[in-house]
Amino acid sequence: MKLNNVVSTKISKSDLKRLLALAKAEERTHSWLVRKAILELLSKYED
Repeated sequence: MKLNNVVSTKISKSDLKRLLALAKAEERTHSWLVRKAILELLSKYED
């Protein structure tokens, strides 16, 4: 799945923070990858 396709739909900063909170709550093996991706997206909002 291409992350860019997902991001092209309008995702607000608060949506990303909610996703990040969910990812942190998950104790699955790959959740750190999800957190890393979300943090990278959040950093793009920081100008």
